[in-house]
Amino acid sequence: MSAQVSSDASPKVLVVDDVPRNVRLLEAVLSPNGYTVTSASSGSEALERVAADLPDLVLLDIQMPGMDGYEVCRRLRADPATRFLPVVMITSSDTEVRVNALEADADDFIRKPFDQEELLARVRSLVRIKHYHDTIEAQAAELAEWNQTLEARVDEQTEELRASRTRVVSAADAERRRIERDLHDGAQQHLIGLAVRMRLARDLADSEPEKAMEMLDALGDDVQEALEQLRDLAHGIYPPLLQDRGLAEALTAAAGSAPIRTRIQVDGITRYEPDVEATVYFCCLEALQNAAKHAGEGATATVNAWQEAEELRFDVADDGAGFDPERGRSGVGLTNMRDRVGAIGGSLQIDSAPGRGTTISGSIPLGS
Repeated sequence: MSAQVSSDASPKVLVVDDVPRNVRLLEAVLSPNGYTVTSASSGSEALERVAADLPDLVLLDIQMPGMDGYEVCRRLRADPATRFLPVVMITSSDTEVRVNALEADADDFIRKPFDQEELLARVRSLVRIKHYHDTIEAQAAELAEWNQTLEARVDEQTEELRASRTRVVSAADAERRRIERDLHDGAQQHLIGLAVRMRLARDLADSEPEKAMEMLDALGDDVQEALEQLRDLAHGIYPPLLQDRGLAEALTAAAGSAPIRTRIQVDGITRYEPDVEATVYFCCLEALQNAAKHAGEGATATVNAWQEAEELRFDVADDGAGFDPERGRSGVGLTNMRDRVGAIGGSLQIDSAPGRGTTISGSIPLGS
């Protein structure tokens, strides 16, 4: 059985009795007290009416032709849609009848002839209980919906974190392979050649000392070239100014050579762990590159970095074209910045709007 909850403002009571006089009597008591009364003259009609429009309470006579009140009550209790529908049985004063009414899962009973005040009190109490039950069910459904939404968000964020970590690992592997390739194709080959020529010069030292000296002089230039190759490779991994002088000076130098006119404010920051300094440095460089590429002609940028409690904060803002974050770019540069910051437990936010410029801000937790 399917049932639709009534949207009427006043509580709805279904009176089930095959005697019209009894129906009129109950209606005369309930209607003036704010209840909307409908009626059914048989058990089968009562079930049909409940299925069509769920009442707030059923007043159910026991003795009816065909399906009696006990069977009606049992069927209501068997249906999940009406399992908690309040049912008050109208009984005689016979004790066995009242016991049978309660055994049929009726919520309460009224003895004939009924007292008007008692009837109203029992109806009012059960309608109020049903209202509480309906409220709890609605809140439970709302909580279940919220729980599903939260679970979906957690799953989405977990997947995003998993993807971010995968990208970080892949990027690290790619960078490792690049360094290996550069070492193999460049400095390593150069050093192997140096070793071969040094052995040759050593072999010539006794028989042809002048030629050996010429080879050694030439090897000095080759050694210097190999050192330059190794130095260039190391600079690509970790900028020497950042390593030697710290984040403030490295950012100041980067701002001075940025492809967009840049103001910088880095007073008060000191030295931090290498991964923290590298993350902030490369994120700021990436943000400046993005600003130069997308902000538009004549735009300017500002770089700020400061320590706040146990966090190192930074932002890169431009006064250029801006974009809609919901629809706009989320390219490799922004993804790389998020991955860098997320890899050390930080967070990155992007604030932008068309015609209002773009601000990329990040926060890095500082370990003890």
